[in-house]
Amino acid sequence: MPFVTIHDYVTESKKIEMLHNHDIFLLPSYAEGMPISLLEAMAAGLPCILSNLPALKENFNSAAIFVEPDDFEGLAKAILDLFSDAEKRRELTKRGEVLSKQFSWDKVAKTELEVFESLIKH
Repeated sequence: MPFVTIHDYVTESKKIEMLHNHDIFLLPSYAEGMPISLLEAMAAGLPCILSNLPALKENFNSAAIFVEPDDFEGLAKAILDLFSDAEKRRELTKRGEVLSKQFSWDKVAKTELEVFESLIKH
């Protein structure tokens, strides 16, 4: 039977332990850019349920389930559906692991620099 744990700040070692001892990762949020916690969860093999936000949808569309931020019943349904569908969990885990490998600090910094340079030129 699934259960939920909610955490505030945790140490790095506790975070790693949690990522390897949980079954799914939820990011019910009203605003996000590029959440490192999400990339860490995907890299650790957790299937993810995210808020349907432009930045998340743009970057993680194929590797997560999306729910509207205020749709609490939809979130609960997505959690229960994911727990009852082992194939979907495996599929999202695989996609998330592949996708997370495409991100690195160097790539993120390069992309950010390109955006800033293009803004300066205009």
